[in-house]
Amino acid sequence: MEPDIEKFDDPGIALWIASHAGYPFAFLQDYEIHAWPDHHFHYLPSGSRGIDMYIGEAHMLGAGHGTALLRQHVDYLFRQGAPAVGIDPHPDNIVAIRCFEKAGFAIARERVETDWGPAALMDRRNMALMAPGKRS
Repeated sequence: MEPDIEKFDDPGIALWIASHAGYPFAFLQDYEIHAWPDHHFHYLPSGSRGIDMYIGEAHMLGAGHGTALLRQHVDYLFRQGAPAVGIDPHPDNIVAIRCFEKAGFAIARERVETDWGPAALMDRRNMALMAPGKRS
């Protein structure tokens, strides 16, 4: 498998290494959803971001680090003005789906076929940007 080195030069993709107590344990990237035509998160408003997250250290799983990292990063994206964030775990990955729900995401579609395989579409909306009376 060839590395996606072009991501380093793409201004629509931000790459992050997460650490806990000085120990790097996860990688995540966020990207401009509408930079890709017909992206499966096309229903989200302009300016929305997608996230991919990977925890590479087995001993860091199941302790709440993924949920905390995701919540913290999405809150950061909201402060930067993103109206919504989407994440797309495999529909059979119940552990990831539960983690994302704990971080405030809700399932929008339980199963879709994407260019990268089957996915559950989950999103979290920036409630601070929603008009009064439109919150759901």
